[in-house]
Amino acid sequence: MISDLHLCGQIKTNRYDYDAEIIVVAKQLLFLISHYIERDYSVNLIFLGDIFDKSYRKPEKAGVDISLLDLILSRANTSYAVIGNHEINYYVNNPFWTMISSISSERLSNSENFTLQPLGYLNKFKVLDSLEVGDCVFHFNHFSCVDSIPVFGKKNIAFYHKSIYSKEVADNCKSNGITTNFSYIKSVSSVSALERYDMCFMGHLHTLSGVWRSKNTLIYYLSSLGRPHKDEVTDLFLERCIPSIIFKNDAYSGVELHKFNLPSRDESIIPEISEEEISKYKIAKAVKEVKDYLGSSDDPIQNIRALFVSDSESLRLIDSFLEGNHSKYLNEFSDRLVSIRKRREEFQ
Repeated sequence: MISDLHLCGQIKTNRYDYDAEIIVVAKQLLFLISHYIERDYSVNLIFLGDIFDKSYRKPEKAGVDISLLDLILSRANTSYAVIGNHEINYYVNNPFWTMISSISSERLSNSENFTLQPLGYLNKFKVLDSLEVGDCVFHFNHFSCVDSIPVFGKKNIAFYHKSIYSKEVADNCKSNGITTNFSYIKSVSSVSALERYDMCFMGHLHTLSGVWRSKNTLIYYLSSLGRPHKDEVTDLFLERCIPSIIFKNDAYSGVELHKFNLPSRDESIIPEISEEEISKYKIAKAVKEVKDYLGSSDDPIQNIRALFVSDSESLRLIDSFLEGNHSKYLNEFSDRLVSIRKRREEFQ
């Protein structure tokens, strides 16, 4: 069971290396797959939605992340996916849709306003309504559609990407000092919706974690394996869980929980610095560039423009000065050079 991965195609400015955090998860997944293969199990993966964080801007980054995901998928027999809100809200340039060629979910296809279409040539993931496995029925409750109906006489196990939780879960999260934006509103998110099943595995709820019982239903809140927002990275909440549903002789045998830790906050988050420190850094960088600059042309004007190529404001002043607007811009440009010179002296 793989909760929200949030593979990301954009640089997260507050992170040292978000991809390195994802690699920790990928290594754990590969380890667990090998663990079960060595015990002669057939391995099938279930992703609980939000596999990719948002739309991708660079094709090469999409290729890298698809390659990593494909490596994981290649070790398993079959992979299934619950459709999450990010698959829907970030449809354009979302690599997920290039990895499936069809959707076999009538509830999803018939859902109001669902018009998204697969773009791939192969089905790396199966997108279903339900699946019968031995004495169990798996129910895939996608973000945008109604829940599946349990089957009488079977053990019913549901996989969710929806905001359904209890006051106790939310309060426990807060009492552990975990930053969360979840507050309990019974009319919106009552766990009574889950009580029709024997067991539920919950994605989408990034900072909610633990195993809970509501009447006769066991509910596994799995948190998010990817931590796209910096507030999700806290040393009070590094542990994550990847559960495995075990079948022996085509009959349900139990659930095994595999826990591991994600990188700490100090390893992951770049400390915030003040605006004054940012300004000093930029000035120091500009001074260093001026000191180290070597002209590459016999044309002094071209050398000056090349020196200030990354400073749009200075280029504007230079171009305006060259156009003959001396009186308007000469004093402003001189003041700017004096300011840089003073800062240079401070850093010497």
